[in-house]
Amino acid sequence: MIFTITCDNGVCNNLRRNKDLDQLKEWHNQGLIEIQVTDAIFADILGGQLCSLDQLNCKSKSNAKKRTELTQEYKLNPGGLVLGSPTLGLLGVNKFGEDPRFEEIKDIVFGNNYDKEKHFLDVRHLALHLEAGNDFFITFDEKHITSKQDDLIKIGINPKTPKEFISFFKNHLESQKSS
Repeated sequence: MIFTITCDNGVCNNLRRNKDLDQLKEWHNQGLIEIQVTDAIFADILGGQLCSLDQLNCKSKSNAKKRTELTQEYKLNPGGLVLGSPTLGLLGVNKFGEDPRFEEIKDIVFGNNYDKEKHFLDVRHLALHLEAGNDFFITFDEKHITSKQDDLIKIGINPKTPKEFISFFKNHLESQKSS
C-alpha cells in the first residue's frame, strides 16, 4: 500500500535543509509514498498577494521561484479550484461554492480565533486534503493542527508532523517486511 500524503506549505517547500523533509522526499522519489500539494500552496508562495509571480518585487519573486521549484515534483491535489487562484494564473479567494466541510474544519482548528486573512489557506488546505481522501496531512503546525489530531481524525483528517509520520512509516515498513 502506498500512502498518499498532503504536505502543508511549510513542509513541501521549506527552503531550509531538514533531515525529516529529506526523508519524505526520498520515500516519494522511491515510490513508497505519494506527496501531493493543493493550490493553497501557490497562494502561500505569493504571500497572499493578489498578483502573479511576475508582479512581485525582486526579492519576493526570487524566493517565490525557489519555493515553486521545490513543489514541481509533487502532484497537485485534485480538489476544486479557487477562482482566480494561481492555478488559473492569479491568486484570489473568490470561491466557486464552498470547500466541503470548510466550516467544520475551521471550527475544529481555530474555533472563535479564526481570522480569514491569516487562516483561510490553512482551512482550505485541510478541506482539499479531506476531499481528496488522502491518508495523512503532514504539517509543522503543532499549535493549531496536530494539537487537534483527535478531533480531526474523527472527520477523516490524520495530521502528523514530519517526525511523527517518519516514525509511523518506519514501523509500517518493518511490519511489511515481517509479514
